[in-house]
Amino acid sequence: MFLLCRKTLFLIITLISSLALISIAPSVLAAKETKEKKLEPTVTDVEDPTKPIVCAPSETKWANAPETLPLGAKMALVEGNPIHPGVFTMRLKLPPNYSIPAHWNSYDEHITVISGALNLGMGDALDTTKGKTLPEGSFIRIPAKMHHFAWTGDQETIIQLHGMGPWGLFYVDQAQGLGTVDSQGQGQAQKPQSEYDEPLTKN
Repeated sequence: MFLLCRKTLFLIITLISSLALISIAPSVLAAKETKEKKLEPTVTDVEDPTKPIVCAPSETKWANAPETLPLGAKMALVEGNPIHPGVFTMRLKLPPNYSIPAHWNSYDEHITVISGALNLGMGDALDTTKGKTLPEGSFIRIPAKMHHFAWTGDQETIIQLHGMGPWGLFYVDQAQGLGTVDSQGQGQAQKPQSEYDEPLTKN
């Protein structure tokens, strides 16, 4: 009988312990979930104006730039979306000895040189004998529809570009790009590549 009582007592203690663990588990899981949510990179909210955007260089997600740019450039979208109305911010990674022919944009273009150096010139045709070399930290604002061109030297260059959407890039020589201009001088934007529609693409 004494042995039976001990077994009964052991079962009761085990049951109570199990119930206690069950009651504690939800709060522990909830706390863990809350902590994990806070650690999520806020750059996933690039199009949500109610949330902050915090993006460290290591979190930048690069993809091939749209086909409107010469082959070889990479793009990372960190705020907004160029095909939608409103503010956007993107970064472009340009390889060494890369050039962008003379073109114009639908809105003012704001550029900050993050690393490397960008050569920039104004005019209707790419001319590497003209222009200015802008080192890391430089800022440029180019008014809408002003014809300009750019190229890099012997080093990779990263620039940050911000402006207003819907964004358009149109080449002065239409044969050099996908953008076109109609008879009234109005740009006809080429449908952007999928990277614009999916801002956070794979590396």
